[in-house]
Amino acid sequence: MRAQISGNSPARILIVDDDPLICGLLERALGKEGYELSIAGCGETALERACSFAPNLILLDINLPGMGGIECLTQIRKDPELTHLPLLILSSSDAPKDILKSYQL
Repeated sequence: MRAQISGNSPARILIVDDDPLICGLLERALGKEGYELSIAGCGETALERACSFAPNLILLDINLPGMGGIECLTQIRKDPELTHLPLLILSSSDAPKDILKSYQL
């Protein structure tokens, strides 16, 4: 079965995480379901890929090298082309400030 948005195009997911193990697990699980995937290991690359790859969903870690996940999310929400893009935070962070800011954005 192929995960599709419309017609014959597979749904696209951008995975943003600096942990190769997490990326590998998500890549295997989601790839097996037919999603088209792109992986970014930092916030800067995620912003570039969000524009060039045109994902239908972003899976975003909070703790990233360089531009962190919260700053990346802030930049995504400021971009008129990306502001309504569904985004799911996947993180081991349980810091109340990170959780609150994620919900606000």
